[in-house]
Amino acid sequence: MTDKKIKLSKSDRIKVAFRHQFLQSSWNYERMQNGGWAFSMIPAIKRLYTSKDQ
Repeated sequence: MTDKKIKLSKSDRIKVAFRHQFLQSSWNYERMQNGGWAFSMIPAIKRLYTSKDQ
């Protein structure tokens, strides 16, 4: 395992913040906000986990 650190760029953080504004659009009582949180975190997850082996 390497100690290479991956940092989120400013554009990644902006994408997450912009998507977070639409968090309430996926509101339902069964799963609450799970879909909205997952949608907003996609850019950060793609940057931090580049391969499927991680």
